[in-house]
Amino acid sequence: MPYAMTPDKVKLYYEEVGQGTPILFVHEFAADHRGWEPQMREFGKRYRCIAYSARGYTPSDVPADKVAYTYVHVMRDCVAVLDHLKIDKAHIVGLSMGGYGALRLGMKYAAQVQGISAHSSITKIEQLSQFIPFSAQAFQYGGEVDTDLLHWAKVNHDALPPIRFDCGTEDPLLDPNRALHAALTESRVPHVYEEFPGGHDWQYWTQQVRRTLAFCKRVLAE
Repeated sequence: MPYAMTPDKVKLYYEEVGQGTPILFVHEFAADHRGWEPQMREFGKRYRCIAYSARGYTPSDVPADKVAYTYVHVMRDCVAVLDHLKIDKAHIVGLSMGGYGALRLGMKYAAQVQGISAHSSITKIEQLSQFIPFSAQAFQYGGEVDTDLLHWAKVNHDALPPIRFDCGTEDPLLDPNRALHAALTESRVPHVYEEFPGGHDWQYWTQQVRRTLAFCKRVLAE
């Protein structure tokens, strides 16, 4: 089984299919790499697609120490997968928790990201508490500044890759997504934000992830 090794020696299981421009898929809290299987099959016809299971999701390692699950580690894990595969630059696609990961990865590590596409994203760590059986404060180990999307969007403003994100009009994260859109607009950060009917579920994501494919095509054509 293929694994990427992180700086703190955690093995991350990944799968890849296809050739061409790399796309890294980041999964939600309630799923693992298998959640992206339909998209891997479809996108893999045109691109090199990679999906991995985050730490804590088998067959990746499950560290016993809770300190190993901060968002500092989560972001480094994304980079570790790209580095292991010797990928200099990739599109990052995520949903829910993974949508936040895609946005933060692209904003903080802008040089390694070709485009960001996020669906139904949490936009601040504390919002994760709506979807997990424990406090999201455990993920704040990196500090409020380090986990702040707007902070990194401002710091790397001139180097940011193309950004798009969307949210369903019945999604509990609609207001936070609207707030992020407003904050990015006020800070003159170029991006595309869209809303469509739907909730926080795969029925919505299956429909809207098609827009990610169109987005990737558009970015490559520019």
